[in-house]
Amino acid sequence: MNDWLMKFFQHPAFLPVMVAVLIPIIIEWLLRRRRRRIPFAAMRFLIDTERPKKIRLQDRILLILRMVIIFFIVLALARPLIRPEDIITVERRDRSVVMLFDATYSNEQRVGNASAFATAQRMAKDVLEGLPDGVEVAIGAVGHSLKVVQDWTKDKGLLRESIEKMKVSHGAGSISDGLAWALEKVKEKSGASKVLKTEIYIFSDLQVQTWELGEEAGAAGASARALVPKLTELGQVFVADTGGPNALNLFVSRVEPVDKVLAVGVTTEFLVEVGTKNLDEGKSVPARLTLYVNDKKRHFEEVQVPGGGRVFRVPYKVLSAGEQLIRVVIEGDESPIDNERLYLAEVPEAMRVLILDEHANLPAPQRRSVFWEYATAPPTAPGRDPVSAFTVKTLNWENAQKENFDDYGAFIVADMRELPHGLTSRLVFYVKEGGCLLAFAGEGVRPYAYEPLYQQGKGPLPASFRDEVEVSAFLRPILPNSGDLQDGLFRLARPLGAADAQKIQTLAQLSTGEPMVMVRQYGRGRAIIFGMDPSLQWSRLPLSVDFPVFVQEVLRSVLGDPNRRVNLKVGDAFSEPVRITTQHLLLKTPDGRKVRLSPENVEGEDLPRVTYADTDVQGVYRLEAPPGVLARGRFVVNLTPAEADMTMWNESDFSREVSKNVIFLSPHENITRRIESRYALREFAGMILFLVFLLLLTESFLAMRFGLRKA
Repeated sequence: MNDWLMKFFQHPAFLPVMVAVLIPIIIEWLLRRRRRRIPFAAMRFLIDTERPKKIRLQDRILLILRMVIIFFIVLALARPLIRPEDIITVERRDRSVVMLFDATYSNEQRVGNASAFATAQRMAKDVLEGLPDGVEVAIGAVGHSLKVVQDWTKDKGLLRESIEKMKVSHGAGSISDGLAWALEKVKEKSGASKVLKTEIYIFSDLQVQTWELGEEAGAAGASARALVPKLTELGQVFVADTGGPNALNLFVSRVEPVDKVLAVGVTTEFLVEVGTKNLDEGKSVPARLTLYVNDKKRHFEEVQVPGGGRVFRVPYKVLSAGEQLIRVVIEGDESPIDNERLYLAEVPEAMRVLILDEHANLPAPQRRSVFWEYATAPPTAPGRDPVSAFTVKTLNWENAQKENFDDYGAFIVADMRELPHGLTSRLVFYVKEGGCLLAFAGEGVRPYAYEPLYQQGKGPLPASFRDEVEVSAFLRPILPNSGDLQDGLFRLARPLGAADAQKIQTLAQLSTGEPMVMVRQYGRGRAIIFGMDPSLQWSRLPLSVDFPVFVQEVLRSVLGDPNRRVNLKVGDAFSEPVRITTQHLLLKTPDGRKVRLSPENVEGEDLPRVTYADTDVQGVYRLEAPPGVLARGRFVVNLTPAEADMTMWNESDFSREVSKNVIFLSPHENITRRIESRYALREFAGMILFLVFLLLLTESFLAMRFGLRKA
């Protein structure tokens, strides 16, 4: 009972003094005159019978006032307490707070003199300062994915340090992931107090894309519109709006070369796609487009970017071999974080191609692979830039087995009737580790000899082949920009058959419909089978005007983008085989972190791999390793274009679209005082004493008015 009274009174020991309210009654009873009634019949007509009743009423009013005054004096001495929102219990172990930060990269936008995220950190520290000691707090953040910054703790110092260390992720995650986490944390504390509700503080710029992402999934409770009402049922939700107005935003969504296979001296063009947000169709804004190579400016131009965006073609000639870091920057808005994009390219002197021909020692006119040699690497006039990114070397097996296959971007088996056992195993490994194999089923080639490369659809070759048949057709390429080959008539060809056609892609077929060039992915590499002979024995294809164009496109197709695995988006995983050592490797991230990575064995692969998936920051990542350990020691991570939409909700939009049952916090208000007042104990002794003073004045006034006192 005493504990219950302590929740309402600071000095409950004074409450028994409440019996003092009886003092006026006792005094009135003790001091009342004792009169003896003597009946006298003649006087009853002279007495005013209403006056004694009036006097008795006045006495009772004064008596009640005096009792009330004594009651309130004693109540003031007991010092009654009341807590906001009729909270009955305020034990600190019953309180819990969940803080959720929107750390997607739109929060790097500057609003006034600080970024939206810096404002969120300041407001969160103000909330923390306003909470009393002993309150449990959990912190989460949504960047490219949900990250639990700090689980339940009462340590204010640790919480403040965690908030200060937080950084904006360069990802474009969904706030729904964070809301689902917050809901689970609220459920953990739902039984801690029968009265107190967990408080959820959401710090966000209210970017529409972040709050609406995930609604397409269709899962129950997956969207913010479903999760926020659930949170308001179990707790009190506060939304701190840190965003700014809907501003114009320019962003670079794509940077890639037209020709994915680069080489020194070959001029190419980079496709630079610039997008716009909050710019009406039909309007345009001036901007400055700059291309840097290894931090040196190589191209600059003034451009007009229309509403809806535009793709620019930026010419560039590679002047030196090695790894090149291309950076494209667009300037013209107030949100610079998404104004640049990176592309990392390994540029050789030329992309080397090895042709395996058992007649390689013969003069060029007598070699059946000579047409593919010249089409792969056309001769270049002295003083002129090369017209192809490829160089070619033709060897027989005796010399080819001395070569390091990894030094070649593509390996062409052009004229080999039999495949030595050592060659087969090396080719399988070569393709699995990212190499490109092209095999011709031409004159004299025995189908059974190539079966170890096919293995009933389990090897690198996409299809098996049978004996040649007579045909009368021309080759029709499916690849774009491969030229017109109608003048290259075929008289013989080998039918190709694939065990799993769904995994096979046809690059060219005869005009009669039979596939002639088929490709498949195998491991990290690709392999192509040609149901034709590379020479003039089966067709006039090598004499076709567009034959070199076709050869170049086939090579580019099979090579794909050699730099694809090192040009990632936020959230993508980097994976690279480790050739020599299995020791720990050190990764340096763009924001200065150092991460130790351990190579791990992967089922079905001969070499261990090092993998890193926490790519949440845009920039260049570097792996420190001795030469030869990794094929690529650097990779770049770029932003996802989706987060570039700077359309924001305001308070009314949020109330209409998500929920009305939330309390908004403004960056301009005194949040610490608001939080302190929300949980502060409120005493009413002062107010009661003031009321006693008013009652005393009233009692004195009435007593004089009734004639019982003199002024």
